[in-house]
Amino acid sequence: MKITASQLRQDLSFFGSFGQQGYGYRVEQLLDEVNRILGLNYGTDMVMVGAGYLGKALLNYENFRKRGFVIQAVFDIDPELIGKTLNGITVRPSSQLATYLEQNPTEIGIICTPAAAAQNVADIMVQSGIKGIWNFAPVTLKVPETTYVEHVHISESLMVLSFKIRQAYRNG
Repeated sequence: MKITASQLRQDLSFFGSFGQQGYGYRVEQLLDEVNRILGLNYGTDMVMVGAGYLGKALLNYENFRKRGFVIQAVFDIDPELIGKTLNGITVRPSSQLATYLEQNPTEIGIICTPAAAAQNVADIMVQSGIKGIWNFAPVTLKVPETTYVEHVHISESLMVLSFKIRQAYRNG
């Protein structure tokens, strides 16, 4: 990561005192504390809108559940997908999203829809109490400051990687 031990200690001290001066850290205790800071020591319920290729890939990624992130419900508009079970979860019609969230308070919403549908989905999520949105749609969402959004632009990330490779070959 190209950071010094001193910098790591300073960064960790922002969250409290974990180690003993001159002895370092007890790894198990430090891991527990970092998990607590990141909110990984308890389960986080999530809902996902969009059960296409990307949505299915996210549903099948077991590491989320291992880290406490559990997709509880999946929504889509495709009649071919609605009612199908994907990784143990039955796909529901997107029209039921607000009702579901009203009955099942959820912290994180995942958007895997086309760009044209993403803002509407985000609006429903925000109005229904979602605190954070993980957005895979290729659009920047407009949400209140009280809602956190993490945008994942897959094609932009690939272009950045390509650029870095080209720069390395030009400079090396």
